[in-house]
Amino acid sequence: MSASVRPLGSVVSSQPQAGTRAESGAFPSLHSDGGAVRAGACVQSGTALWVTLGIPVLLLTFLLSMVMSYGLTLIFLPVGLLVGHLRSRRIMARLQGSHLEVGARQFPEIHHCVQTYARRLGLREVPRVFIVEASEMNAFAFRLGSRKVVTLVDDVVWGALSAQRPPALQFVIGHELAHHALGHTSLFRLALSRVVKPLSRLDELSADATALQLLGNREAAIDGMLMLTIGPQLLPHVNRDALLRQASEVAENKLSKKAEAGLTHPLALRRIAALQAAEVHFPTGGKPQLAR
Repeated sequence: MSASVRPLGSVVSSQPQAGTRAESGAFPSLHSDGGAVRAGACVQSGTALWVTLGIPVLLLTFLLSMVMSYGLTLIFLPVGLLVGHLRSRRIMARLQGSHLEVGARQFPEIHHCVQTYARRLGLREVPRVFIVEASEMNAFAFRLGSRKVVTLVDDVVWGALSAQRPPALQFVIGHELAHHALGHTSLFRLALSRVVKPLSRLDELSADATALQLLGNREAAIDGMLMLTIGPQLLPHVNRDALLRQASEVAENKLSKKAEAGLTHPLALRRIAALQAAEVHFPTGGKPQLAR
């Protein structure tokens, strides 16, 4: 089975400067404790409709491919699945051989956050997490065969620490784990969301809403989205009132949704507006986390 990938979004980031707190200080604790979060309750309105509409479209696409290939698609499908399975094993070996895997002794603070969030989401399997090097602010949730995986680009981790916003990193982690909890990384759902772009955008908003409940802090969640929008360097200097005013204008503008046509992710400011408007619930045992 081929890899199923759900990226969070990206912005090109500059390299860290020498002598920053992120380099010289200890890695901060990521306070991720709290009660259970039901990801299904965070699914955005309209998702079920687009899934229902998307299934016939996906089937039609498959049938057309069969007709155009004179039935060879059906013949080669089992072979493709086998090749994909073998390829996923090679990709996992490449991940292990090229990138650091988060664990109890490697970035234990991130490991604890992932373990705790996975438990709170009710995931039967805790995804394996790798930190990869790239010149962008991004993160991905995907499957390699049946194995759930999350990759965090190094700039996301460094950015949250250098801006002194560790909970922004927690939002990114929660968002990616939410994709797994909501079933967005299955091969079927990935194919469906690629065919039906509005479904893909709703899935991103659902993952945002789930991450917000895990974090229990609206300001920190917005910090997470804002870091992916403008990078960490300017994050401490953003005028929050002006940001929310702009986000509200984007959300109310009827052309905003039209501007998203063809995109897999909603506009960044519309995502921030959705976080601002969402209710934050603190489940039994949950408590707000410090934004700074």
